Formats: sequence, structure tokens, C-alpha cells
Amino acid sequence: MSELNRQNVWDDERIDVTAEANFIWSIANKLRGSYMPDKYGDVIIPMTIIRRFECALEKTKEKVVAQFKENPNYPAKAMERISGYQFYNTSEYTLAELCNDPDNIAPNFKEYINGFSAN
Repeated sequence: MSELNRQNVWDDERIDVTAEANFIWSIANKLRGSYMPDKYGDVIIPMTIIRRFECALEKTKEKVVAQFKENPNYPAKAMERISGYQFYNTSEYTLAELCNDPDNIAPNFKEYINGFSAN
């Protein structure tokens, strides 16, 4: 882990995650009808992790997507350097954008998930 990323992980500053939590719950509420109540919790934890990944990649998302459009075979390690992390996402979607098209959320979400690097 680079020194910059390590510093971000161990920052002692308190962060208000209320807006992020509300955002995750709003997406989960859109999915509620698709899940049995006892399985609903199985969605929240992965969505929280996905949102955290998205937040981490936010600053470099446009550069990664542009590079991927230019060359879909661009090496993974080079994409990681662009993203600043050991993972990246090449999908043009964000979770917020997925909510704008609820009729197609399932196929668009699959495309979004498939945009994450294999690791």
C-alpha cells in the first residue's frame, strides 16, 4: 500500500458518513421488492463496500474511463496507477446514475459491477 493510501486509511479525522449511509439505504430501498426480508441484509453490506470503492475511485474515475475507451486492452497495472489504488472501475455508471434509470437497474448494475477490475 502506498504511503498516500496508508495515510488516507489511518487518518484520525472524524468523518460524517450520514449522507453516504442514506444514499446506500436509498438504493437498497429500490431493491427491497426483489428480496425476501430475511435476505435484505445480504444486500446492504456488499452495497456499502461497493459504495466505499466508488468513493475511493471518484477522483480518478473520468481518467480511467477515458483510458479504457481509448484502449480497452490497456494493462491492468497501468490502470491501477491511474486510479491510485490496486483496483479500478471502467464503467461509465456510478451508483447515483443507476438510480436515474430504475427500469434498467439490473442490467446497468451488472455492467457497473463488471467494470471493476478482476482483483
